[in-house]
Amino acid sequence: IHLDIKKLGRFEHVGHRITGDRTRQSSRRGQAWGKRRGAGWEYVHVAIDDASRIAFSQIMPDEKAVSAVAFLKAAVAYYESLGITVERVMTDNGPCYTSKAFRAACRKLGLKHVRTRPYTPRTNGKAERFIQTALR
Repeated sequence: IHLDIKKLGRFEHVGHRITGDRTRQSSRRGQAWGKRRGAGWEYVHVAIDDASRIAFSQIMPDEKAVSAVAFLKAAVAYYESLGITVERVMTDNGPCYTSKAFRAACRKLGLKHVRTRPYTPRTNGKAERFIQTALR
């Protein structure tokens, strides 16, 4: 499988350029709309099976090793539920994928970890292309 992460911006609410109404924005700020996370980042973790091109993705709170390991376990469980055995994992050289925790998780799951050459995203093209297609 090919793994990759895409960092997406999160907005608290849309601005007046989208809604066209400049008067209502200031009154909304004082209202309590329940539990709000506000503006920030969300990270979409993506896995693509090399042979069948079946995709699996999850939105995670960060791109740290703990999240990458949790996503790897969820992806392997998803593919096993479809009857697909995962033998290898291809990733870029991001810090979450070069960590000891990710290496230990690959070893525990019996996966061979293949990393792409630095600054060569086309090597992991299946995951990169899926992210582009999903954002359209």
